[in-house]
Amino acid sequence: MADRKKPSLTFWITVTLVALVVAYPLSFGPAVWGDARGHVNHWFVAQAYWPLLWTAIHGPKPASAALRWWAVLGIRPGYWADFHIDDSDNGFVCFFGR
Repeated sequence: MADRKKPSLTFWITVTLVALVVAYPLSFGPAVWGDARGHVNHWFVAQAYWPLLWTAIHGPKPASAALRWWAVLGIRPGYWADFHIDDSDNGFVCFFGR
């Protein structure tokens, strides 16, 4: 029987980075849904997901539409989540609701 080579550190770093790149945008929707229901800390969601919130408002149309769809998908009728990111002239408001 041949000896199996153990996966290298580079392999595990690559696997971890790919998992994070996939998990981060996938977790955006549930984070917004949890915020809308009051189950997730609003400040945490605004801080952790501001790049995706910015993309939902200012990003390219396909990415913006996909993020907005994903954010609203799990929000119950009558609930909403709104994020006010930076009150300066460079700030923006992001609203998701049904």
